[in-house]
Amino acid sequence: MTDPNDLDVPPAFSPSAAASARGVMALTCERVAATLASYELRVMPSTVAQWEAGTERPSEAELLALAKSLVVPVSRLMGGRPTNLQDHRIAAGLTRAELAKRVRMREVGYTRLERANKWRADEERTGFLVRTLGLSMQDLAEVSGVGPELENLLAEAVVGRWKTQLPDITRLTGMRRKRIGEVLEVLSSVFPEGMDVADVPRAAVVERFWGLLGDPVADPGAPGVWLLQGRFA
Repeated sequence: MTDPNDLDVPPAFSPSAAASARGVMALTCERVAATLASYELRVMPSTVAQWEAGTERPSEAELLALAKSLVVPVSRLMGGRPTNLQDHRIAAGLTRAELAKRVRMREVGYTRLERANKWRADEERTGFLVRTLGLSMQDLAEVSGVGPELENLLAEAVVGRWKTQLPDITRLTGMRRKRIGEVLEVLSSVFPEGMDVADVPRAAVVERFWGLLGDPVADPGAPGVWLLQGRFA
């Protein structure tokens, strides 16, 4: 039988941010390892050095303890903006059990959603998630697992086929069709006509899309793919 822990993946981690934070505190790797031991984590100084070199990555428990040891927010050691449910939770300094309690779910149910990165819940529980993690609309879409599909649709939209992609983009994001259409029309005007979809800088297009929408805060009641009407996750 598969060990549940084997399904876990290490959280996002920035080696340079960890090295910088340790330097600010004027700590040696030996001292960091000793501090981690106070959190009941046996880590060798060489392992701390490997984290900073990028050849190893800390586990969730190690990352949380490392942030405490270096007196920095967990998010600083993760580098960049979280893009999945697990990393948003860890950036907030919460365990699965703690977040599951806050969103009124059983831990096993929440864990299943996190591991799949496919948040599915009713408006009330989605509201708890949004408020607890401080999610934007982009964040909510990403923790619902629609990031790759939305990226592909936007790439198709900006090379001249935005009206064809409009229904699916509206379905994924749960936002007003008219507003999405306005943004897609602007986006498509930025790129050369006849541009090949393979040449579209997808990450930039996604960021521009949400920026044109005004980086809206998440609306738990929006009818995006995450919303389960009358059902419980």
